[in-house]
Formats: sequence, C-alpha cells, structure tokens
Amino acid sequence: MSRYMHWSSLVLALLAAASLPSQGRGEEADRWLSSVECQGRSECRARRSLPTNKIESSLVHGVAVMNCAGVPVRVAAASSDEHRLACDAAGIALKLMSACDIGPKRSITLRLQGEISAPLSKSEMLGLFDTERDLVLVVHLDRVPGLIKDTPFARLPVRDTYTSIVVHEVIHALIHQNLIRPLTNRAAIEYPAFALQIESLPPNSRAAYLASFSRADVEDNKVSFNDITLMLDPFLFAARAYHHFKSSANPCSLIANIMKASADFIFTIPEGF
Repeated sequence: MSRYMHWSSLVLALLAAASLPSQGRGEEADRWLSSVECQGRSECRARRSLPTNKIESSLVHGVAVMNCAGVPVRVAAASSDEHRLACDAAGIALKLMSACDIGPKRSITLRLQGEISAPLSKSEMLGLFDTERDLVLVVHLDRVPGLIKDTPFARLPVRDTYTSIVVHEVIHALIHQNLIRPLTNRAAIEYPAFALQIESLPPNSRAAYLASFSRADVEDNKVSFNDITLMLDPFLFAARAYHHFKSSANPCSLIANIMKASADFIFTIPEGF
C-alpha cells in the first residue's frame, strides 16, 4: 500500500488486513482509501480517460476546462453546475489551508469524470490525487449516491458529501506541493485530508457524520493514528482525525509537523526496516 517504505512484518500484516474486506472494511471503505493509490504510481490510470501523455492536451482541447474565479484552480467538468460546485469546494480547501499559512505553489487542476480506478483496488473510487500528473480526479456528482451507500456519508445531503470529497483531494494536492520531507505512510497522508474534509462539512452534516460513531470511540486518546487503523476503518479514522485536530491547542502545528515527516502522533515505521 505505502510506496515509500521498505517491507517489514508490520507492512505485511497491513497488507493482509487490507485484503480481507470481511474484517471491518469492505468495498465502501476501499473507496475512501483510494485517494492515495496514485501517490507515486506511474501505472495509475483513470478509466475512460486518455493516456497520461495526452491528459493535459485533452483537458484543454477535449474537455471544457475553466478557471475558478478568485482561486488558482482549473476544473474540467461536464456541466456548469459541477464546475461551480467543484470550484466552491476547492475554494473551501484553500481557505482551510490558508488558515495555517499553507497555499498553492502552482495551479491545481481537477478533472471530473465517470469512473476512477487504480491498481490493487477492486472497487470504483470516489476520487484520487495523482502526484505524477499533479492532477485531482473526482467522479461525477450523479455517481456519488451509489458509491456512498451503507457508509456514514449516506446520512448527509449528497452535495455536502461531494463538496467534502473535492476538499479531501485538493488538500492532498496542497500537502504534496508543500512537503518538506517525503511522507512515509498513508496515515500521515490521510490525516490532514480527512480532518479538514470533516471540518469542511456544514455543522448539521458534520454532526450527522459524527453521530455514526460512539463518542467514546471518536475521543479515544489511546488509539494511535497509523496505517492499520486507517485500513480497518477509514470512516472512524476520519472522525478521530477531526476530533484530534480540533482538540489541539495548535492544530496548524500538526499539519506543519506532518509536512516535515515529524508528527509524533502518527506511527511511522523507522527507516531501514
């Protein structure tokens, strides 16, 4: 799963857990782990898209690409409604990160499309950030209801969920642009994306999402943030990340430490394993 660390017994255990959907995960959970599938994988592809070396030209010439007003974001969308929704969501992500003095180093491009898949994933994905193409991919709005069925996000208005998905992926893009040291596990990559995704929800929708879990589970300070807890239940991981982030006296320092690969609240396998 992680592309940045050497194999060890713990990583092998993690992969074993990821291959057993009956152990608390399932296809719905896989979709929420998909956003890091293309972190450094040249073979990642999105179905119904052109080959990698034609993506940029197709975005410009084959699909309607429009700039978002007031933010350095471009969106390739099938409709003006999706374009507005994606631009608004990207603006929310930029605002959340700007509160921590983190901004884009270059323009961010989003492509909205019918289906997204990646190696090692048997499920259709909601979205991903492809580091090699510097490209955010998110499914079309009308595909979301079927993909979030039987998840905590099914409790929310679909447009709120969709906005949060775009926020999640744009956070990945912003973190990638501002990294000081390479990240060594998925938990570190996902923590800020999930925490700010839940933060981006309107209060009523956020409350509905968090109500899917017991307060004791969400506020359990003894549970560490690591790849195994992420794999086993990404929805609970997201709730815990949000609670941990909001409970911090200096939440921006948490993101800063993640970008320096020095976040002591996330378990990282030591180099050399």
